Amino acid sequence: MKSKEDKKKKRERRRKIRLNIGKQEPKMVIAKLKNFEQKMEVIKNKYKLGGKNIYIDSDLTYEEQKTQAIIRKIAKEEKNKGNSIKVSYKKLEINGEKYIWNEEKNKLTKN
Repeated sequence: MKSKEDKKKKRERRRKIRLNIGKQEPKMVIAKLKNFEQKMEVIKNKYKLGGKNIYIDSDLTYEEQKTQAIIRKIAKEEKNKGNSIKVSYKKLEINGEKYIWNEEKNKLTKN
């Protein structure tokens, strides 16, 4: 059973985003938003920053960051092969085929 402190940390993380600015030596900012809906609004509109060296992501735990890095690496390899890709949280879509991260197997599995 999770403690009250664990639940509080999880709620806090749900409202935070990470901003990375610049490519050479990115500066990271963690923004705490008023509520989860506000965070989702920012995430939905982050595409409008394209080409400006500003990146917005959810504030993830270390394990979640490692998982997303693996998924992005696979996505990059597939894109280099000419495939159409879409990456989201613990998910990858390649040419319309959906894959999800399997925690037990520690790899992507076809949905």
